[in-house]
Amino acid sequence: IERSSELVVAFGGMAIKNTDVHGGGISAHIVPRTLNGAHARGARFVLVSPLKDDFPAEVNAEWLPILPGTDIALMLGLAHVLVSEGLHDREFL
Repeated sequence: IERSSELVVAFGGMAIKNTDVHGGGISAHIVPRTLNGAHARGARFVLVSPLKDDFPAEVNAEWLPILPGTDIALMLGLAHVLVSEGLHDREFL
C-alpha cells in the first residue's frame, strides 16, 4: 500500500485496532506508518461504510456512506460495470 497504491478503497473500514492481528502476536504495528506514508506520497483513500470514523483520520479518506448490509450489492454492481464495460484486467484475473 505504502509504495505503490494510488487508490485504496475500504469496504467496512480499516480500524487500526483490527489491522495487526496475527497468530502469536506482532512485534511492531506498521499499519499507521504505512497508511500515512501512502497518503504523504499522494495515495487517495475511500471509505465505503455506515461509520465515518472507521478509518484513520490522518489519511483524509473520502467517505461514501452506505446502509448496513448493502455492501455486497454495491461490490457486485461495481464488478458488473467493470466487466460489462471492459474496464477489468482480464489477464490479471
